Amino acid sequence: MILGLHKIEDEPPMKTIRSTLMALLILLTSAALGQGKDVVKLPAPAHKGTLSVEEALQRRRTVRHFASRSLTLNQVSQLLWGADGVSDPRGFRTAPSAGATYPLELYLVVGERGVEDLAPGLYRYLPQAHALEPTGAKGDLRALVARTSLYQSWMAEAPVMVVIAAEYRRVGAFEDRALAQILQLPANHEPLLVMPVGYKY
Repeated sequence: MILGLHKIEDEPPMKTIRSTLMALLILLTSAALGQGKDVVKLPAPAHKGTLSVEEALQRRRTVRHFASRSLTLNQVSQLLWGADGVSDPRGFRTAPSAGATYPLELYLVVGERGVEDLAPGLYRYLPQAHALEPTGAKGDLRALVARTSLYQSWMAEAPVMVVIAAEYRRVGAFEDRALAQILQLPANHEPLLVMPVGYKY
C-alpha cells in the first residue's frame, strides 16, 4: 500500500529495508496460499450509524499517537466491513473496483492486547464470509510492518494495522487510494483514529 511517503532523516540502508520487506512478503504469501487455521467469524456489522458522511469527513485528522486500549471484535468487524465488506447479495463490496475484479486484500496485524479475544498475529480478511483467517504468523508483528514502511516506528503504537495488498495486474488506477479513504469512514463511525501510510516497492 502507498498513500504518501513520510520523509525521515538517516534512512536505513536499502539492504536492511529489502530484508525486512522480504520477511513481510513471506508472511503475506503464506496467507495467500491458504495456510491459515480455522477462521474467526466476525460479528455482523451495523448498516446504519449515528454519524453522517459529512460529519465523518469534518472530523478526519492525521494522527500519530494512539490510545493504549484494545479494540473490540465489533469495532474490527465494522472497520473491515466498511473498508471492503460485501454490501450486496450479488457480491458487490463497499470499496469500488473497476470491473468488479476486487484485486485488493486486507490483512489485519493484531498487536499484543490489540483486540479483545483475539491473539496477536497476522489475519487475512475474508469479505464473503466476513471472517478473519489466521495466516499462521503469530505474535506481535507491528514493529516488522513499521520497519518495512521506512522505519516509521510510531506505527507500532497502534493496537492494530490494516495492510492493503494487491495483485497489481488487476488493480485499477485509483483503487488502493479509494479503499484507504473508505477505510477511514467506518473508523470515524466508531470513532477510531486511522492514519494511512506505506511504501511501494
